[in-house]
Amino acid sequence: MAKHRYHKVQPYGCEVELGDLLRLQMFAQLLDLSHQKRIRSQQSGGFMSPFRGRGMEFDEVRSYQPGDDVRMIDWRVTARTGEVHTKLFREERERPIFFFVDQTASMQFGTRNAFKSVVGAQAAGLLAWAAMANGDRIGAVVTGSQQHRELKPVGGKRGVLRLLRAMSQARQQPGEDGDAEAFRSGFLRLCRIARPGSLVYLISDFRHLEIVRPYFNLLCRHNDLALIFLYDSMEFKAPPPGYYPVTNGRQRYLWNTRQQAKPLRDRFFLRYNRLQQLCQQLRSHLITMATDQEILSQLREALHHSAAKAIYLGGLDG
Repeated sequence: MAKHRYHKVQPYGCEVELGDLLRLQMFAQLLDLSHQKRIRSQQSGGFMSPFRGRGMEFDEVRSYQPGDDVRMIDWRVTARTGEVHTKLFREERERPIFFFVDQTASMQFGTRNAFKSVVGAQAAGLLAWAAMANGDRIGAVVTGSQQHRELKPVGGKRGVLRLLRAMSQARQQPGEDGDAEAFRSGFLRLCRIARPGSLVYLISDFRHLEIVRPYFNLLCRHNDLALIFLYDSMEFKAPPPGYYPVTNGRQRYLWNTRQQAKPLRDRFFLRYNRLQQLCQQLRSHLITMATDQEILSQLREALHHSAAKAIYLGGLDG
């Protein structure tokens, strides 16, 4: 029984705590990222999505030989020497993995065990520890309502700790304005710093999906994307009709579920369906994670594609 509890990462709370993120290292061995050389998306038809970047570093230039890729011809050296030369690359031992962690005000929401912001940070923490064990370098953009934090890829424990600290320090005042612009700004910075051949995890409730949608093609041109969609069950399944007190941290009001539940549900499924369509178009992987479910098992199911429910919201029809 104790072993079963050890294998659970149950989200809890409204604040992202550094201590909780540090303790996730003991669970990292249960996430195998070695198979992420190629991502299979059952939601997108079960096709294989090979990494589009080279994941290579320049090594040297030598004379062109029959069979060499003509795209790798070094035209400057060729023009200078009068003999065709080609560039040689060597494979990087450590692969960059980038995290885009949304910590804007819309993520400060939850009705069961934890806020979406807490679940997202813990999911990123688990994946980062596992990536470190796999020999990958960790980079990130952690975006809040007022600013974002950029982290260039660094290997080893230092790369993970920088990400954990950035997430724990990205506390937001409830109800802050400027979320949409902050989300767009952070996403644009990610597009600029994500190196070709990287694996990029986008962790968000994607409340502001439409304002960054035009940039997805740029991001996935040379990288592979995994979108982790965070949601709370209250967003699509309201409690019995009645009046319920809710707060944004500054104001309190009564929520009439008889009148307001359906519009909320419709908006949720509209966003979810758009995410599905986007992932199909980009051949990217979509993972859904609930705030009231154990985190580790959700990630393991999704990453290992053991069942279709790892991709779809179980039992839901929009």
